[in-house]
Amino acid sequence: MTSHHDRSTDERATYLVAVPLPDAASLVAPWRHTNRLGAHVTLLAPFASSPIDAATRHRFARHLRREPRFPVTLHSLGWFDQRVVYVLPDQGPRWEKLARAAADSLNRATDATATPHVTVAKGLSRDELAQVAARTSVRLPWNATARSAVLYQLDRSCGRWHPLVRAAFAGASPAGGEPAPRGGRRAPAQR
Repeated sequence: MTSHHDRSTDERATYLVAVPLPDAASLVAPWRHTNRLGAHVTLLAPFASSPIDAATRHRFARHLRREPRFPVTLHSLGWFDQRVVYVLPDQGPRWEKLARAAADSLNRATDATATPHVTVAKGLSRDELAQVAARTSVRLPWNATARSAVLYQLDRSCGRWHPLVRAAFAGASPAGGEPAPRGGRRAPAQR
């Protein structure tokens, strides 16, 4: 698997598309401090582009608002190069469809090697990451709701991502903040 967050320090990486999962904040909050994005599924990894104009931002919002909000189950733990601990959302064509819609709206190609994931921790020692992995895995599976996609721009002066466009999915409030029926709770154990 390819780590896409590793490119975030690349000078050319100025934009990112993510699906925020505020229901999963407490799952990743103890370790997630990178760029203050909070819990999110990376949809399009950081990429370089000339400035994205208003018409393109509008097209992004129009394309992504067509998608319905949907439940997400974070179900298993993974590692990128033994340097990043992440959890995988349920996989399937929905993530591919969202990535394609986002990429098409931004006139970008999708990365076939991309792994939709929620970064839990990075930048720690191998032992610290192993502890994070152990503490996180016992809390899985975890339910959340995908309510929006966000186009972020990196502010290189402070190293933080700032939202340019938030596209609320169909059935979600424009702010994407209504509570999920089972969001933010550990999923019941499968028997």
